[in-house]
Amino acid sequence: MYKRISIAVFSLAVLAFVLRTKPVEAVPNAVSTPVIVAQGSFSNQNRNIRNQTIYTPTQAGVYRLTVYATITTQDTNSTSMWEWSASWTDASGQQQSIYPLWKWGSELGQFFAFYTTNYFTPGGYSMSIQANARTAITQTMQRSGAPDNSAYSLYYVLERL
Repeated sequence: MYKRISIAVFSLAVLAFVLRTKPVEAVPNAVSTPVIVAQGSFSNQNRNIRNQTIYTPTQAGVYRLTVYATITTQDTNSTSMWEWSASWTDASGQQQSIYPLWKWGSELGQFFAFYTTNYFTPGGYSMSIQANARTAITQTMQRSGAPDNSAYSLYYVLERL
């Protein structure tokens, strides 16, 4: 009986030693996690944000920008709309998302996200972009229409993929 226990302990020790000394590169299917390079928020804002730099990449790469916005103070007399967009430069030149998030100032709650030209859904918005080095990734939140008393909150995260 002691012989079997001794063999089992010895086998476990050898296995632990072999696994401990295995280089990371040799581990199959190593998971690569996106890295958050920028994040931020604007709470209860009633002003436009014009071309605010989110991040300026030091090297070209693929990034994922995730945004969530909500009307925190509605103005029931408002006829204006809040619209969010992003801009960046890729291999073909200057690019812009054309207001994929929007919401009327008279409506409380989360912004709508456009997915096609004739369909929208509530919730946040996420997009992948290729951005050139040393060119800013920017965002804009603007009110179209007359000034009102509505306010929004905006949250964003930018990851390098």
